Amino acid sequence: MYIVESREIPLIEVEASSTSSKSIAYLVNKASSTSLEVSELPQFGGIEGKPTPLELFLGGIASCETFMFRMIASTLGVRGEYSITVRISGKFKIGTGLEKLDLEVTITGLDRELAEKIYLLVKNNCPLYTTIRKLGVDIAEKVIIK
Repeated sequence: MYIVESREIPLIEVEASSTSSKSIAYLVNKASSTSLEVSELPQFGGIEGKPTPLELFLGGIASCETFMFRMIASTLGVRGEYSITVRISGKFKIGTGLEKLDLEVTITGLDRELAEKIYLLVKNNCPLYTTIRKLGVDIAEKVIIK
């Protein structure tokens, strides 16, 4: 069940650079020229308080789902106030990557049937979610509708 036929997304380019003397990488979005300091986990020599690549990865999934929810709701003509919150955690191992993904999705302001319909469409249309699902990652979901 798809909301749209496969839409082409423009090529996304980012660049990361670091030096041997710093535990920080500088991530640059080539299209907008915005930059972000990223660090390793503190137990691997990183700096506390800086996002890690794994946090950015998980944050990308969570934010992609929230954006897709809003886009699909708008496409379906949903009006009025609603909100969606996606909490996400991932179990990673060096050498094997992402092994497990836990999602808790809270939707408020919509009736159950509509919220479930939109979220099913999100799962089938979100580029990050569908990529991870295709890789066979164990995904546990809890959807709360208030």
